[in-house]
Amino acid sequence: MSENKRLNVKLFYISKMKKQLIWLYFGAFLVVILLIWKGGEALRNQQIKALRIDSFEQLNQLASVLESAIAKYQHMPTLLASNDRVRKALQDGFESDINQLNRELEQINRITEASDSYILNTDGLTIAASNYREDASFVGGNFSFRPYFKDAIQGKPGRYYALGTTSNRRGYYFSYPVYEGDAIIGIAVVKVDLTQFEKRFANQNYEFLLLDPDNIVFSSSRPNWLYRVLGELSHTELQRIAESQRYFGQSIEKLAIVYQKPFDEKSQIVDVLENTVTNGSEELQRLSFLRMSRPIRLLDFQISILAPLRIINEEIALWRAIFAGGATITALLFGLAVLRRRMLRERSDANEMTRHNQAYIREVIQNTQAGLVTLDENHKIESFNPAVERLVGCPLAPLVGQPLSVLFQSDEQDYAVLSSHADFLEAANDLGLKVLTREGHLCYSKRALVPVEMTLCEMQLPNRLSYLVTFHDMTE
Repeated sequence: MSENKRLNVKLFYISKMKKQLIWLYFGAFLVVILLIWKGGEALRNQQIKALRIDSFEQLNQLASVLESAIAKYQHMPTLLASNDRVRKALQDGFESDINQLNRELEQINRITEASDSYILNTDGLTIAASNYREDASFVGGNFSFRPYFKDAIQGKPGRYYALGTTSNRRGYYFSYPVYEGDAIIGIAVVKVDLTQFEKRFANQNYEFLLLDPDNIVFSSSRPNWLYRVLGELSHTELQRIAESQRYFGQSIEKLAIVYQKPFDEKSQIVDVLENTVTNGSEELQRLSFLRMSRPIRLLDFQISILAPLRIINEEIALWRAIFAGGATITALLFGLAVLRRRMLRERSDANEMTRHNQAYIREVIQNTQAGLVTLDENHKIESFNPAVERLVGCPLAPLVGQPLSVLFQSDEQDYAVLSSHADFLEAANDLGLKVLTREGHLCYSKRALVPVEMTLCEMQLPNRLSYLVTFHDMTE
């Protein structure tokens, strides 16, 4: 195999190896990015698990407080129904008895901190109420359309939740029939205002929702989530809710949940779109939460806690950015190191080639039969071969660093000897060549002048410009 073929094969394998290394580095970089992403997911899941444990304890505490706070009101209608003054007011309907009953109901509410207590007759008309002094008093109002009235008039304890048609306040209603013997003569009702619990649990590190059996938000730490439904309601269900006047004309809309995925058996990750006001302008934000729920059997409700994931997501994003940035910087430094090594190798190869060329030139100069002289870019003598000294007949060592005109003079009829780089370029451009020929004689000798033909050509070395001058003896 010839030298050129071996060189071509070697270059082919080097090129193939370089491509393989590039793909290897690229694959390693992708693996590192994948590991960073998966590592971030694992760290995020670990932090969410810790958050779930804390939030589940808060959920149980919240549910217990809510259940115990409402449970104390469920027997109040039974106690009111057994009150003699209530039965007397329902039977006789004397104004004095009703006024006295209003004051007693007002005092009971003040002690128990209930929202409202009131007495209905069998037609659903309110004859006495704890809020009789207020403008939005229940006295005279008819609530026969309410399910709690329909249950109690049939002799069953009633429970109901709704937005008050008179007070416009959300509440949970307990009712119980008032008996005279075996006959039902009226209904005792107690309403519990749930806004007191919203105020109590406001400004926590979580959001809470109280969902009715239709999955409609009845109470929440976020007022703009009220009357939003989690899921879908059919037309029949919406019509039923409207006919009961449970939400008194409030539009039932779907909560803007754009992402929902189970985290484990007891929790979910949900993303909610929310309109927020920033610097006077509305912006649509995507809020991420960990949601946990449990039933409140006393109310037939479901309570949910939504723990925000914003801090965890920001920490994971920062962690990923730091490690991805570190991996990228490492890859860049590695690439720079490879590039620098390649540049140093190429520089070394170029220097070696230069030394080889210079040695080759010196070998040619020393062994050629023609007289050779090298000039620097200023046309000053740098070196010469022994053939020049034989032509002149004396040593030429003192001429190193001297201009060429000290050694060579052109004939009178020829052009003047070139004394500068500008002269050479001007003459070369005029002739369209990089080689100039002149006839003259070598004058640095005690002997007679030696007629020669001088040829000057440009040599472009890697780091500088040089010239080669050839003298041919023209004596014969």
